Amino acid sequence: MKNTTVRISIEAQRLLREMAEQDKQPMQAIIEKALQAYRSKRFLEQVNDAYAAERAVPYGQPALADELASLDGTLADGLDPADSWTEESLAGSKGKKGHKK
Repeated sequence: MKNTTVRISIEAQRLLREMAEQDKQPMQAIIEKALQAYRSKRFLEQVNDAYAAERAVPYGQPALADELASLDGTLADGLDPADSWTEESLAGSKGKKGHKK
């Protein structure tokens, strides 16, 4: 892996070193995790902003409602609706994919 140098403030370096010592990880690993977390945060903010913008446009409401309605029930796609898939039934299945309660 190639490396590069990035300038950061003395305070940021102090904080980075402190976190690396606490987590017993290299400073590079801390920076990489921080960047991944920041990217995920920005992505979710952009998704939330896009949904807010969609809701703000009156003609966008039916399209959003249709999209959300199409997702209803997708969690159980292909499963028998009569089956009960609770935590309790899964715990009692001893490695099986679940069972009827």
